[in-house]
Amino acid sequence: MNDITPFTYAGATLIVETTGMPATGTLGTEERPTELPNSQGVLAGTRHTPTVNIGGRDAPTVGTDGGAATSPIYVLIHGIGMGRTIFAGLIERLNDPGSTDERTSSGDPDGTGKGTGSDERTRSDDVTRSSSSVKTIAFDLPGYGEAPEPTRTLTVERTADLVAACLRSRDTGPTVIVGHSMGTQVAVEIAARHPALVERLVLIAPTVNPRERSAARQMLRLAQDLFVESPRVIYVGAREYLRAGPHLRRKFRAMLAHRPEESYPRVGVPALVLRGENDFVCSREWCRFVAASLPDGRLAEVPGHGHETMIRDAAPAAGLIRAFVAEG
Repeated sequence: MNDITPFTYAGATLIVETTGMPATGTLGTEERPTELPNSQGVLAGTRHTPTVNIGGRDAPTVGTDGGAATSPIYVLIHGIGMGRTIFAGLIERLNDPGSTDERTSSGDPDGTGKGTGSDERTRSDDVTRSSSSVKTIAFDLPGYGEAPEPTRTLTVERTADLVAACLRSRDTGPTVIVGHSMGTQVAVEIAARHPALVERLVLIAPTVNPRERSAARQMLRLAQDLFVESPRVIYVGAREYLRAGPHLRRKFRAMLAHRPEESYPRVGVPALVLRGENDFVCSREWCRFVAASLPDGRLAEVPGHGHETMIRDAAPAAGLIRAFVAEG
């Protein structure tokens, strides 16, 4: 059964949906996250270089006894204009290893030959209605999905601190952080700034390529990507962008202001970079750079998929993620 609750910290609210975990009821007081000295006052769109030195901070001990790998908690962070509902198919496939592995190894990305893999999985406003054995935590970030718009648009760093505070309030311990698109930027900052909360990191379609770090270029790439997608994917994307509210331009500026390449070298856990073979937004060259910049990074591609890999069909991505997590 799913548990959906709000989490508010420092004036910003997340909508948190969990599967496979006990209901939380009323949330307790969370531990204050480590923040940049001026992160409270950084305006979205302001060029900002992290100043916290974590070089002397102890990195988390990645479980070598296999305990974390047998029952991981997946933390799912959506991209710009999206919400937690995009992860319905991924959660379902993480719960279904037989069909996931079969479709991942198949040349048919949908596993059916009909290209309808995501249609039934994106209808519900819940992350998933099926019973879940995999433990997941999915968010509507502030101003997305059902989460209220914050007074000020959060920077990527502030968003990472907010998610970290929520995880601490739930005493999750180390988790598998999975980010998609802009969500990869938040995921990287969580791994770099709050290493005790991260066991493994998955970056699906990471943004933003510095060579194309402009609103015009990003919109062009998104348009190119959507042109080859199914009508269902376009519908879901349009719906979520509308739900993102009137401040989407400011959120876009916050995404472009962030410099993830400065944080990749600070990630102290194994990381998987996952790219759709036909992704116009995230080129193969850029994703290779991302994987090479991570101290323990590797790159995998999903054949026949574009930027919205999980919306189109989650089975291949889920298979790669499961295999990656099982390595631990």
